[in-house]
Amino acid sequence: MISLRYGVREVRQGPGSAEARVESTRYWSAHSDTVSSGSGRAKKEARKAKASEAAAGGPKALAEGLPVRSTQTGSKKAAILELLRQPNGATLKDLMAATGWQTHSVRGFLSAVVGKKLGLKLESRKREDGQRVYSIA
Repeated sequence: MISLRYGVREVRQGPGSAEARVESTRYWSAHSDTVSSGSGRAKKEARKAKASEAAAGGPKALAEGLPVRSTQTGSKKAAILELLRQPNGATLKDLMAATGWQTHSVRGFLSAVVGKKLGLKLESRKREDGQRVYSIA
C-alpha cells in the first residue's frame, strides 16, 4: 500500500558544518508490511461472502424461522421501510421528505440496502401522473 508519510530530517549546510536546521517533509512511501497478498478477485469474493453473511436477517431467516435483524425505531432506514410497506407504496418525493436525502441517495439506499443487504423484493411502477412509486412486494 502506498501512503503519505511525514518525516523529520536534519539538514547541514556543508561538510563539517556545525550549523544545522530541521526540516519537516512529506513523502510517498510503499510499505511491504501493509501490502496485502492476494488478487483483487479473491478480495472481492471475500467481501461478497461477508456481505451475504451479514444479510442473514433477510428473507432466508424468515423462511427458516431465524431471528431477523431489527431496525432502530426512529431511524431513517425504519422510516423508509415503513413507507415502502404501505399498500400504495411511496414516491421518491415521499422518501426524500422523510429522510432529507437527495434523489441519488434514496435510489442508492433502495438498491444497496433494501434490495441487496435486506434481500427484500422492491417493486417499482409508474403512475398516470408520471411519478414512480416504490413498494416492497
